[in-house]
Amino acid sequence: MITRSLTTLVVAAVVCTSALAGEIVIRNGSFDDNWLANGAWSSTAPDFWSIGGDDADDVGYQNAPANWMTPEAIDGEMSAFIDGMDGATPAWLAQDLQYSDGSAVLAAEGLLVDLAFYVGRKNGLPKPPIVEVTLECEVSGSWQTFASFTYDTGAAGLPQGEWDYVYAPLTMTGLTGSGYEGQPVVLTFLNQATHGTDYYAQATFDAVACTSSATMVIRGR
Repeated sequence: MITRSLTTLVVAAVVCTSALAGEIVIRNGSFDDNWLANGAWSSTAPDFWSIGGDDADDVGYQNAPANWMTPEAIDGEMSAFIDGMDGATPAWLAQDLQYSDGSAVLAAEGLLVDLAFYVGRKNGLPKPPIVEVTLECEVSGSWQTFASFTYDTGAAGLPQGEWDYVYAPLTMTGLTGSGYEGQPVVLTFLNQATHGTDYYAQATFDAVACTSSATMVIRGR
């Protein structure tokens, strides 16, 4: 069993901002805009998010009971989930990024999205999830990824029934001359873990936010 202690990380840099539009905001990052009874789950998209995957029930939101993980959620009562892969295409949870004034975040070389979130493992699920977070753009139906961050809960030693804080700075590169400059930016969460029963590799998410300037309590070994 891994013992984790609470430490404090001060993020002082001003990021996720535009002088004209304000700060990048994650809408419904706690998933509490959609409420379910304790122990219930839904394979539909939370407000302000879109979902997809191999199967209809691979991704959605939930109100986890105490026997699933401790605490049941990080921010409020709800959380999101993404199953692992039992086929070639991972399930995903995505949001079109916006600034605080409601305008779209547009792709630019060097754009930094300083992301933070919590990932959890349910009790009784044997396969550690592998979380990938990306910044993507689309032109005429063709999607390209310009920033990516991977967090392997198995390599990190995250036990079943617990959460870990993940800091994921995402900087867009490779845009110059790509034809994707100035396109809306989409933040996407995926679960790249594979298992014949995809539910056994499920990842749980909560408290998704940009961290422009904040003091956060995190889990550290």
